[in-house]
Amino acid sequence: MPNGVDIGWFKPIDRNDCRAKLGWKMETKVILFNGSHDGNQAVKNLPLAKTTVNIVKKVVSEIRLHVMSSATREQVRLMLNAADCLLVTSLHEGSPNIVKEAMACNLPVVSVPCGDVIERLSTTRRGAICAYDPATLAEALHEVFKAGQRSNGREQLLAQGLTTVKVAERLIQIYHLAQQKYSSRPENRHRKICVE
Repeated sequence: MPNGVDIGWFKPIDRNDCRAKLGWKMETKVILFNGSHDGNQAVKNLPLAKTTVNIVKKVVSEIRLHVMSSATREQVRLMLNAADCLLVTSLHEGSPNIVKEAMACNLPVVSVPCGDVIERLSTTRRGAICAYDPATLAEALHEVFKAGQRSNGREQLLAQGLTTVKVAERLIQIYHLAQQKYSSRPENRHRKICVE
């Protein structure tokens, strides 16, 4: 089951205010990339992201790739609201939290089909799911920049029930069902398990 997102924390905030706090130029198109602070960096596939951005630079002059690594929770929230797009090029993922946090902030996401990203973004508008091809990813980023709009990601995240509260409720239901099945077996009738 995917982790839920704290939608009280990760939420849309004014882009210009966030940029001012981060010291980012207002006119620069910023592509956010979630680097890794541990030994997982190769999996994130930064070379593909860099190649993609170099292609976009041929048509968009003021653009930069901002690689997040070891950022605080507050910084992540500011960056998700200040950036123009999140780029995901990972070789593999489970259910990437950064994608769901971007959705909660209505940040468009351009991603390769890793983990459950296809499922998460299938009904999200602004953004794209592309092959592991820098030209295709660059075209998708350029489309996001031309549109100049946020996504409907938050609405889709809520529809998918991926808030921390909804995921916790589902986990509790699963534990209770497991407890009931365990207790109903004849060999376990006199044993007790506790689910808080």
